[in-house]
Amino acid sequence: MIPRIPTLLLACLVLLPGARATAQAPPDPADDSLPTDSAALRELAEETQARFESYRESRIPPAMQGIRRPGCDERVGRFCLRHQGDEEPVPPEPIEVGLARNEILGTLRRIGERIPGDPWVLGHRVFYLGEKGDWRTAESLPRTCDGPPEWWCGALLGWILHHTGRTVEAQEVFRTAIAGMPPEVAAEYGSPEYLLDSEGRALFEDADDGRRENLWERLWLLSDPLYLEEGNDRLTAHWARRTLVRIRRGSFTPYGIPFDADLAELNVRYGGERGWERVMTPTGFGGGLRDTRRVIGRHHPDAREYLPEGSFLEDPAEIPPGAWTLDEWEPRTGYAAPYALEMEPLRAQVARFRRGDSLLVVGSYRPGRSRPEPRRVADRPAPRERERARNPFLPPPDDGSRGGSEDGGGSEVGPVGPVESGLFLLEWDGTAVHVERAEAAREVVTARVPNGEYVFGLEVREIDASRAWRTRQGLRQDSLALGQAAVSDLLFLRKEGEPPESLEEALPRVRPEIRVTAGDAFTVAWELYGMLPGETARVVLGFTRGEPGL
Repeated sequence: MIPRIPTLLLACLVLLPGARATAQAPPDPADDSLPTDSAALRELAEETQARFESYRESRIPPAMQGIRRPGCDERVGRFCLRHQGDEEPVPPEPIEVGLARNEILGTLRRIGERIPGDPWVLGHRVFYLGEKGDWRTAESLPRTCDGPPEWWCGALLGWILHHTGRTVEAQEVFRTAIAGMPPEVAAEYGSPEYLLDSEGRALFEDADDGRRENLWERLWLLSDPLYLEEGNDRLTAHWARRTLVRIRRGSFTPYGIPFDADLAELNVRYGGERGWERVMTPTGFGGGLRDTRRVIGRHHPDAREYLPEGSFLEDPAEIPPGAWTLDEWEPRTGYAAPYALEMEPLRAQVARFRRGDSLLVVGSYRPGRSRPEPRRVADRPAPRERERARNPFLPPPDDGSRGGSEDGGGSEVGPVGPVESGLFLLEWDGTAVHVERAEAAREVVTARVPNGEYVFGLEVREIDASRAWRTRQGLRQDSLALGQAAVSDLLFLRKEGEPPESLEEALPRVRPEIRVTAGDAFTVAWELYGMLPGETARVVLGFTRGEPGL
C-alpha cells in the first residue's frame, strides 16, 4: 500500500505477483440469474467484490519512474511505509473504474434485497457508496436496517456521520453502538492498539480496569484537534477506522492481496487510502518479463499526529509549554482535521499567578505565518530544528527570517480573514472549568480557577479558511502552605516606559511569546508570595543560550 502525504507522504508499497491486464469489470447479473440460496448469494457477493478490486488494480495507470527514495521508514507486515513530502497529487480515478463500481453496487443491492440480514453485504454497500460520494443513499441503508445486528447498523451510521462532518451525532451513535456490541467487538473499538508509543502502551498494560478507563478518556481529551470545534472528530475518526477494518477484513484490495492484519494496523493508524497509483521500477538489461510494478496507496497529505506521547498521557499537568508539536513528518498515526488542514503552532506566552486559593492564568497569543506551500522531503527539519520547534528557549535560526521587534513577533503575517479564538482550562476527565471565546487574532486573556491540575489550551481558527493555530500544555498549582514563600511565573513584557507596579498595569504590555532575539528590548515581571513585612528576597535571572530553561 502506500499511504500518503505531500507534506508527509505515507507510502506503503507492495510488489504485485503478476500483471492483471486481462482483468475485466465484474458482470452485473440479472435478477433471475441470482442464486436462491443465501450461502451462494454471499459467495457471489464476495466474488463480485474481488473482481471489482482486481479490475480497479488493472486500471491504475503505470508510470515509468523510479521509487523516489529507497528503503522504508517502517515495515508493517507486507507493506513498506514511507513518509515523504514531494509527491505529485494522486491521479484521478479512471472513469471506467467508477462505472465498474456502479455495476458492483447494483449487484450488491440485489443480493442485499435477497439476504437483508447479511452484515458483510450491507457493510460493502455502505463502503462503496461512500467511496462513490453518494452519502445520502449510504445513510439510508443503516437507518432502515432490517436483519443485521443493531450495533452493526449503528457503527455503519457512525462511519457515515463522521465522514460527512456530523461529529456530535457520530459520537452519540457510536457510543450507543459500542454499548450493544459483543464484548470482543467492543474491546476492539476501545483498544489503544496501534495508537501509542512504547511508554503509552506500557501505561495501558500496567493499568487495572478502572485506570485503563481513565487513561482512555484522557487519551481522547488530549487528542481532540481543536476545543473550539464541538465534538471530538479525532475520536470518531478512530471509531470510523475500526468500522472500516471490520468492513474490509478478508476482502480483496487494489494491492492484489486480501485485507489482513497489516492493512488493519495501517488503516487504524492513518485511515483508509484516498487513492492509488502505480510506479514501475526499471529492471535494467536482462530483466526479462519480471513484473516490476508497485501499487502505492496514498493517505491524506495534511495528516498530523494528534495523539499525545506516553509521558504526556501519564501526567498531562506536566506537559511543558511549547513541547507538544503536531508531528507531520513521521507521525505514528495521522489525521487531517477538515476544518484545519493547516494546523500550526500558536505563538503564545502563558504564566501562572496566585490569588489566594485560586490560580490566575495569563495568556497572550498571536498566530504566525501559515506555510505557503506543501513541505518537501528536502525541507524535513534537521534534529536540531526539530528540538527547536519543541523548546521555546532555544535561540531561533540566524537566517534573517526573524527581525527584532518590540512585541517579539517579527513581521510575519498570520490570518488574513475573520477568526475565532478561545482559551480553555479542562480537568483531566474533560470537564470544562473555564472557557472563553473571542474573535481576536491577537489578545491577552486571563482566567481564574481553583488551584489544581489542568489541561490548558489557546486556539485560533480562521473562519473562511481551513487554517488554525493552537498551543496546549499542562498547568498545576498547589495551595501555598503557611509560612512558605513562592514566586510566580515570569511574564515577558514589551519595554514601554517605567516598569509596571501591578499585574493589571502589566497586562497591556504582555508579549505574544517568550522567544527573544538579539536586539530585542523587553521587561520581565513577576510576583512574590508569602513574604512577611520587612523581609527581602534576592532574585537572579539568567539566560543560557541553547539550554531548555531559564
